Amino acid sequence: MVHAKKRKELLHDIRITGRHPYISVEMEPNQIWLYISEDTPESRGLFEKIKAVLLRWRRRFTWLLHNSFLNGIASTLTMVGAVLGFRVQSRFLSVLIIALSLVCIFWAVYGFQDRTKRYTVIVSKHRIETPGFVKRNRDSILLAIISALIGALLTYFLK
Repeated sequence: MVHAKKRKELLHDIRITGRHPYISVEMEPNQIWLYISEDTPESRGLFEKIKAVLLRWRRRFTWLLHNSFLNGIASTLTMVGAVLGFRVQSRFLSVLIIALSLVCIFWAVYGFQDRTKRYTVIVSKHRIETPGFVKRNRDSILLAIISALIGALLTYFLK
């Protein structure tokens, strides 16, 4: 039995259940639950297969965004960088410290937004039917290149 909330072609919340043995997979905005009724070799095998598929498709490096220790270090570096960035006599060093502080701030903001807007997305297409990475992100890549060029030109002319 499958229950799903569907918007456009994406499934956001889904629940899959089966009987004999009872197995349930629930994918919600912030979590995924796997239930098995009994710990038999069959249900354990199915559980491990589902778990392997979910782990294979898990986003990589999210532990960097949601690690409290690393976020604490980033916050400390941001505060120290803000103080030192304006007191250092070397212009290059002060710009470097302020830039690193801004990267830490961006990291914290992005990590917070990622944590609050996280959801499970199941796309009902085969991989062959989907466009490649470059086609999907062409606008973002072009914007990043233009921003880098403008930043480089401004840095060159302001020196």
